[in-house]
Amino acid sequence: MFSRSLLVAATLACSSFALAKDNLRIERLQRCDDLLDRQQQTFCLRAKGMDTGPVEIRLGDKTLPESAIQRDGDSLRVRLNYADWQSAPIWLQQAGNSSNPVWLSMAGSHVLAATPDEVAKNMDGLTTYVNLISLIIEERFDGREEAQRIAQKFGATVVGSIAPLNTWQLRLPAKNLVERDATVLRMGSEVSVDAVVIEESRGEAAESEAPPSDGKQEKPTREQWTANRFMDAVNYYQRRIPGKVSPITPVPIRIG
Repeated sequence: MFSRSLLVAATLACSSFALAKDNLRIERLQRCDDLLDRQQQTFCLRAKGMDTGPVEIRLGDKTLPESAIQRDGDSLRVRLNYADWQSAPIWLQQAGNSSNPVWLSMAGSHVLAATPDEVAKNMDGLTTYVNLISLIIEERFDGREEAQRIAQKFGATVVGSIAPLNTWQLRLPAKNLVERDATVLRMGSEVSVDAVVIEESRGEAAESEAPPSDGKQEKPTREQWTANRFMDAVNYYQRRIPGKVSPITPVPIRIG
């Protein structure tokens, strides 16, 4: 009887600890303020389960100084200097509890996913982004300057980038696929634009809206397999890399 009581007490203690740990959770982490500033990067973080007491933010094996953190309720704003910090997992600690770790990248590469309200079916029956596209800028041009110039010309906004690939994500003022396609055609005629990338994928719901996971990976649908367009990408780079007009010298790069 005594052993059974100890077992029950230990089980309740472990359950309480696990519940407390799960209650402190990072729900969203994304770049904010100047999205193109690589030297001074700002990240907006939203968490649940924080109380009003002080919270400690860990990045890798270091603790962020209080001067780099601003808090507003459940939202945290973190300002990091590129020269002082490296990409690493970020998590919260408060009152002996730790949150889930989330990868924070200082490499300046980030893109946005469309919400369910920002996608539509195209003529092929594929789900495609309505107002988010990406521009691949020619290597001989300054990608950031060109992306901002083109965005201003077409009333768009630069919202993301994969700088090592000279690829820049723009949010268009398009309300439907007709407006989007018309803008894409005009942008594609810009001298500095190598290609315009249109993503065909379902919109991503917020984490709080997503159904609970059973730990099993969902099988890709036929539509998702079609939207990959792997052979189209291979064919493009097979033609593009050996080009003589503006040749590309392949080099290894690291993203993230």
